[in-house]
Amino acid sequence: MIKRIPSLIVLLWFASALSAQTDLYGNEWISYDQQYLKIRTAADGLYRLHYDELADALTAIGTDIATIAPDDFQLFQLGEEQYLYIEGDGDGSFDPGDFIEFYGIRNDGKLDTRLYENEQYQIHTYTSLFTDTAVYFLTWNSDPGHLRMEQLANVLSDMPEPESHYEFRTLMINGSTTVLNHGASYFAPGRYYLEIYSSKYDDGEGFSETRFAGTTRNKTLSTSNIYSGEDAFVPTLRTAVIATNEVEHHYTISFNGITLYDTSFTGYDFKKYEFSIDNLLSSNTVSFASLNGSNDYLRNCYIEITYPRIWDFNNASKVGLRLVNSLSATKYLVITDFNEKSTDPVIWDFDDHKRMIGTIVGSNTEIHMPYDASGNRIWLSSQDTLDILQVQELEPVTFIDFNNPVNQGDYLIISHAGLRDDGTGEDWIQAYADYREGFAGGSFQPLIADIAQLTDQFAYGIKTHPLAVRNFVFFAEDHFETDPRYLFLIGKARKYDGCRNNAESFAQNTVPTFGNPGSDVLLVCRPGSYIPELPVGRLVAYNGTEVKNYLDKVVEYETVQATTDQTIESKAWMKNMLHFAGGLNEYEQSLFNTYLRNLGDIAEDTLYGANVIQFNKITTDPIFYETSDYIDSLINSGVSLVTFFGHSTTGSFDYNIGDPEDFTNYGKYNVIFGNGCNTAAIFDGTITLGEKYINTEDRASIAFIAATTFSLAGSLYNYGLRFYAELSRYRYGQGIGDALQGAAEYISAFDNIYDLLTLQHTALQGDPALRLNTHSLPDYVIEEPYVFFEPSVITTLEDSFTVQVVVTNIGMAIDKDYTVSVERIRPDGSSELVTRTLRSAQFRDTVGIRLFTDANSGVGLNSFTITVDYGDSIAEIAEWNNVISKTQLILGDDANPVYPYEFALINEAPDYLAASTSNPFAGTRTYVMQIDTTASFNSPLLQSHSVTQSGGVLKWEAPPVTWLSGRVYYWRVSVDTAGGADYLWRTSSFRYKSGEEIGWNQSHYFQYADDLYDNISLDEDRNFHFVNNYVNYQVATGIYPTTDWTEVTSYLNGEEMAVGSCANNGFVVFVIDPVSGYPWQVSEVDDSGFGPYGDIYCSADAYEQIIQFSTADLESRTAFYHFMKDSVPDGTYFLCYSNNYPQFNEWLDDTLSLGGESLFDAFNEYGAVMINDLAVYDFDRSYIFYAKKGEPASAFEIIGDTLGNKIDAVVNISGLWDEGSYTSERIGPA
Repeated sequence: MIKRIPSLIVLLWFASALSAQTDLYGNEWISYDQQYLKIRTAADGLYRLHYDELADALTAIGTDIATIAPDDFQLFQLGEEQYLYIEGDGDGSFDPGDFIEFYGIRNDGKLDTRLYENEQYQIHTYTSLFTDTAVYFLTWNSDPGHLRMEQLANVLSDMPEPESHYEFRTLMINGSTTVLNHGASYFAPGRYYLEIYSSKYDDGEGFSETRFAGTTRNKTLSTSNIYSGEDAFVPTLRTAVIATNEVEHHYTISFNGITLYDTSFTGYDFKKYEFSIDNLLSSNTVSFASLNGSNDYLRNCYIEITYPRIWDFNNASKVGLRLVNSLSATKYLVITDFNEKSTDPVIWDFDDHKRMIGTIVGSNTEIHMPYDASGNRIWLSSQDTLDILQVQELEPVTFIDFNNPVNQGDYLIISHAGLRDDGTGEDWIQAYADYREGFAGGSFQPLIADIAQLTDQFAYGIKTHPLAVRNFVFFAEDHFETDPRYLFLIGKARKYDGCRNNAESFAQNTVPTFGNPGSDVLLVCRPGSYIPELPVGRLVAYNGTEVKNYLDKVVEYETVQATTDQTIESKAWMKNMLHFAGGLNEYEQSLFNTYLRNLGDIAEDTLYGANVIQFNKITTDPIFYETSDYIDSLINSGVSLVTFFGHSTTGSFDYNIGDPEDFTNYGKYNVIFGNGCNTAAIFDGTITLGEKYINTEDRASIAFIAATTFSLAGSLYNYGLRFYAELSRYRYGQGIGDALQGAAEYISAFDNIYDLLTLQHTALQGDPALRLNTHSLPDYVIEEPYVFFEPSVITTLEDSFTVQVVVTNIGMAIDKDYTVSVERIRPDGSSELVTRTLRSAQFRDTVGIRLFTDANSGVGLNSFTITVDYGDSIAEIAEWNNVISKTQLILGDDANPVYPYEFALINEAPDYLAASTSNPFAGTRTYVMQIDTTASFNSPLLQSHSVTQSGGVLKWEAPPVTWLSGRVYYWRVSVDTAGGADYLWRTSSFRYKSGEEIGWNQSHYFQYADDLYDNISLDEDRNFHFVNNYVNYQVATGIYPTTDWTEVTSYLNGEEMAVGSCANNGFVVFVIDPVSGYPWQVSEVDDSGFGPYGDIYCSADAYEQIIQFSTADLESRTAFYHFMKDSVPDGTYFLCYSNNYPQFNEWLDDTLSLGGESLFDAFNEYGAVMINDLAVYDFDRSYIFYAKKGEPASAFEIIGDTLGNKIDAVVNISGLWDEGSYTSERIGPA
C-alpha cells in the first residue's frame, strides 16, 4: 500500500522556520530606479521560471532578455533577498532552456506578527490571517554579490556511515492536517469585555479550532517511521489552548492517555504549551478535556509533534526536514521509499545554501553532502513538473518613490483602481483630488495612493493586509516634507475574518481596515498608542458614481459655507443642532436625555453657540418612528449636527426619523453623530444606515460618526463629551476629523478599557477635512422681522414703550459683552440714545430697550436706528448687518408748531402763527399758544392766545407783537390742561430780520440747546468746550493648556492688540499717556528683534502699541526691571499681564545682579503687594497688574489659580478730545 505524507504537514513546518522580517516601513528593500516583476505563490516548494515566460514578460515592459546577465537577477520576498539557482548561468547569458529556480512558500503569519503589540498574543504563524498567496519580486541590476545557491556534485565516495534519522514535524492546524480551516466558527476573536472585543490584535486572536465545552475533544496525529535508536532525541508536543470566556475553567491536556497538564482558573486565558513526550506511537491521540460544565468553553489551536524519523519517506515526492546533529563531518543520506517520479531528485540546503542532485541507487536515493550540515533545514523534491512548480504569470510593478517631494502631499487619498472609472471614462477620485487642490477645496496638496501600490510597497504584496495603509501613513508622517493633515480612505473594507474564507468578501476588501471589529482609527495609531497620527475618514463607495455623488455633495456643502451672504436666512440654520434621545424604558430615556442635555450645554456655549433642539422618545417600543412634519421641516431647512443617543442596529436608531431619500435638504447637508451599537458596522456585508445617509444623492448627510460594533452608554457619553468640546471649542473651525483626533487624544489617557474601546470603534464616514458649519468671527445680525415695538400701537396714553430687538449671532460665539443701542429721533428733530450692554449672544438673544413716550416731543412719526455691537467693540465677519432703521408713529392730541419753520430766517413780519394737531381727527379741544423773545417765556413781551377747535391746523392770526428786526422769537403751543397739570409745550423758534436775506439761522444760545454734540459741549457760560475721552483696555491671560494661547488677548477700545505673545514666558505691557489715554508706541531697532528697551519685537508692522518683555532669564528680567524703574515716568499709567510661565520663583535669584533688588521690588514700588506671594509657589500662576506710577494706592492685582484658568481685567483711562462737532435739529418744511 502506498502511503502519502500530506503536503500540509511538511510544508507548513518548513515555512514556519523562515527568518523574521524587521524592516520599519516595508519599502526599505526597494530600488526605485529598477524594474520589478511580481510572482505569486500559494504553495510551498521549488519553483522554476523558464526562459520563454521570462523573455515574454520582459519584452512586455520593453526590456530585451539578452541585455540581462544571469548574475544580475535578484528575488525578494517580505523585503529579504532570496537565494536563486540559475540553470545555465556559466556562459554569462540567459538562453533558451535556462531557468531560474527558487524556493517559494504559501503565505504564512510572520508578517501578521507585526500587527500584534505583543508577539506572544499571536496564536501561531503557520498560516496568514489574510491570504494564502505570497508574493515575490524579481528584479535585476549589475551589482555584485547577489544571493545564489551553490551547486555541489554528489560524489558517492568516502562516505561516512549513513545518517540514522532526521527531525520531522507533524502538524495539525485548526483541527485538520489536510485543509486550512478559516470559516466563521474557526475564528477566535480574542479577549472580550462584556461581549465587546478590541480592534487591536489581541491575546489569542486569530484562527483556531472550533469552540467546545463540557466534553473531551480527541485529535489523532500520525507519526510514522519513528526512529527509536539510542541516539534519538526526545520527541516534543507543542500546542495552545484558549479559555474563551470569563468563567471558572478546568481543563486537561493528555497524550495517548497520559495527562500532561491539569489547570483550573477563572477568566479568559490564552496559553501556549510545549511538552516532552516518551509514549509516542505511530498513531497518537491528543485529548483536550473541558471539565467544568457546559460553560467551560475552550479552543485548541494547533498540535505540532517533532520526532526522530528513519529515512523512509512513504512514497512522498517532496519533503522538508531537518538534519540532526551527528558526529560525521560530511553527511551521507540513504533515502528509501522516495518517489523520484523517474527524475533525479534535487536537494536544497537552506542554511548553508547548497544545491545538489541526488543519485538513484537501486530503489534508494543517495546523497553525499561533502560538508557538515548538522541541524540544517533541507528540502528534497523530485523534478517532476507537479513537484517543481512552473511560474506562469509575471506582473510588472513600477514602484512610486514616495521619498520624492513630487510624490508627496498633505491630503492623502487611498483608493483602488476599481473606483477610478465610473463606466463612462470619468475618474472621480482624481476629480476629488483636483477639488481639494483648488482654493474652494482648501488649497491642499492632494496625493492619491493606489492601494495596490501601497500593498506591494508597504505590505510586500500581501493583499488586504492592513500594513499597506498603516506603514504608508507612518512613512508619510516621518518622511514627507510637509506633514500630512488628513487621510481619506475611499473604498469598502471587510473584517479579515469574514473574507478569509470567502472569495466575494475578499474581493470587497479593497481598502483594508485594522483588526476585528474594524478600526480605521488604529490604522493611523502607532503600535502601543491610541492617539491617531492624523485625522482619518472613509467613504464606503462601491463604484465611481458614488464617488461622484459624494464629491457633488462636498462641493455644494462647502460652497454654502463659503457664501458671503451674511443674513439670517443664509447662515442662521448653521447653528442648528438636533438631539434625539432614545431608550427602551423610563430609566434609559431619562439617562439619555440627561446625556444629550449636557452635550447640548457644551455646544450652546463658546465657540459654537449652537441652537440645540432636543426630542425624547417616550415609548417603550424598540423603535419609535417619528413622523413629525416639524422635524422634517427642521432638517430640510438646515441642521449642522444631528446627534442620536440610544439603542441602534446597522439599519436604524431606536428614534427613527425616516428614510434619507425623503429629505429635501439640498446643499444643507448635516453631520450625524450616532451613539449606539453597530450603526457604523461598515466592515460587514450589509448596507448600513450611515452608508444610506452618506451615499444618497443630493440630500441627507455629508458625514456620519458612529461605532462599528457594540458600545456601552457611559463610554459613548464620555467620548461624546470630549468630541463636543473639541468640535465646539478646542478645535472649532478645524475639520471634523481634527475634532475626532482631539477626542481620541484626550480619551487615550483614560484607564477605563470601555472608553478605549469606544475610541477604537468610532468611525468617521466622510471626508475628515470637512468642517462643521463654523465661522472665523462672530457676526451679530438684526433684520426687519426681528425688531418690533410693544405695544404695537403707541399713544401718549402710555408713559413708555419697549423696542424689542432679536439679535442673532450667525458667527462664532465668544465670551465678550456687546452693546445694543437704540437711537430715537423725535418728530421735532430731538434725539436720544439708549444703550444696553449684555453678555455676548451665543446664538439668539431678545433685548428689550424701554423708552419714555415723551408726550411733549415724541408725538408723531419717530425714527429709530437700532445698532447691535454699538461702538464696534467686537470684530465681526460683516458690519453692515448690525444696523436697521425703523419708523413708528406715536399718536397724541397735542399740537406742533409748523409756521414759521424751526430756525427760519424771515424778512417780513409774519401775519400768523400756525400749528398742527398730531392727530388730524382729534376732537374739539382748547389749545394755548405763546410767543416771547426768550426760550424761558418769562419776559415782559410774552403774549398768549387760546384756540378752541377740532383737529387740524390751528392759527393765531395777527399776533399782537411788535416785531423787532434781528430778534429771535420763540413760540409754543400746548393742549390746555385741566386741574393745574403741566402744559405739554411744543416749541419752535425763528428770526425776523428785515432786508433781502431769508433761509435758516441759529443765532441765539437757546437755539443751540437741542443740538447734537460730538466730543464737545455747550456749557452754561455759553462757550463750547472739549469733553473727556475714556480709552478702554481689556486684557485676559491664563496658562496653556487649560487656557489656550488664543485666549491670551488684549484689546484697545475693542480693537485687538495682541493674541498670545512673542514673550513666551514673560509679560505684555501697556504704558499709557495720562493726557491722551493712549499707549506708547515702540519700533524695532535695526532688525534686531528687539525694541528700544530691550523688549522683544516680532511684528512686521512699523510700530506696536504693546511692549513685550521675556522674564525667562536674568538678562531679560534686568531689561524689564530698568524699564519699570527708569523709563516709565511718574504719573504714567502702567498695565501688564503675564504670558504663560513668567518664572516668578527665579526672580529673587537676581538680587546679586540688581544691587540687592529684583523685579518684585520694581512692582512693589508701583504698589503691587500680592505679587510677592508668587515667589514661593511651585508652579507659576497668571498675573494682571495695573497702577499709576507714583500713586501706589491706585494699584490693583489679579492672580490666577493653580490650574491656569483664564483671568481678565478691564481698565478705562480718562483723556481729552482735541476735536469735535455739533449738528442742529432738522430744518425745513419736510
